[in-house]
Amino acid sequence: MTISVIIPTYNRENDLKDAVNSVLAQTVLPKEIIIVNDGDRLAIFEELSNSSALIKVLHNETKSGANYSRNRGAQLACGDILMFLDDDDTWLPEKIEVQSKILEFEKEIGLVYSGKLVVYDYDKSRVQYKITCSQSGMLYPKILEYNIIGTTSSVAIRSSAFFEAGGFDESLPAMQDYDLWIRVCRKSLVKADGAYHVNYTVNKKKKAGQISTSGNNQEKASKILMKKYREDFLSNGISLKKREGVFLFRIAKSVRSRDFREALPWILRSFWLKPSFKTLFLIVSADKPF
Repeated sequence: MTISVIIPTYNRENDLKDAVNSVLAQTVLPKEIIIVNDGDRLAIFEELSNSSALIKVLHNETKSGANYSRNRGAQLACGDILMFLDDDDTWLPEKIEVQSKILEFEKEIGLVYSGKLVVYDYDKSRVQYKITCSQSGMLYPKILEYNIIGTTSSVAIRSSAFFEAGGFDESLPAMQDYDLWIRVCRKSLVKADGAYHVNYTVNKKKKAGQISTSGNNQEKASKILMKKYREDFLSNGISLKKREGVFLFRIAKSVRSRDFREALPWILRSFWLKPSFKTLFLIVSADKPF
């Protein structure tokens, strides 16, 4: 089986180098590494192209977003298996080997995902906490309750399953990964590889305007998903009020990781819809792996 790695990137030169090097350090190398540049004009792309015959660089004509870039890379990929890597994340050396073997020998599996080692952008050498992966099989409708699979960087997916599900929805302002996993899980069996193969970066550095904008985009996306999967929620006995509360909790936790005051409205609204100690804990800290 052939593997294509797709890395969308914008304005992260040093992070991108680390991401690419983590792919080149794999115990099993992919057929190709497709870097999709979403608007930068940096010399690094020529440098990377010359560093390995595996690397192909695509340049978007205008800034079009990470999911346009992921879809574009997937459409041009030659691999039977697609693996996506965010440009600020890195892989541990055995990710490709372990996940590709699962897909090679377990033909009924459409998607494999791994656990995550969470690091902060200001010190990527230190693991802050771990997010385990344990749930396998037919994850629909369980996937409707929360994003079991998580970041795109943890996933290996058959190209056939990716395209059958329709790829990433480029109209969503956030949560495109979760939306895709729901559609994949409707049709495919999923397997947790039982290991930690991703250093997943949480960006703690506060940049003016980014926190509230990110939260607003996530809330817009959550409203779209509530409407898009309304009948799925209802037919599977999932309370719309509580599901909205879970969406707001995830938004609150994401924003709270950098700014409490910005996060407070989402914390309070989440608690109103779905009261829980986890939500109250966000008033004190956002560093626990709920």
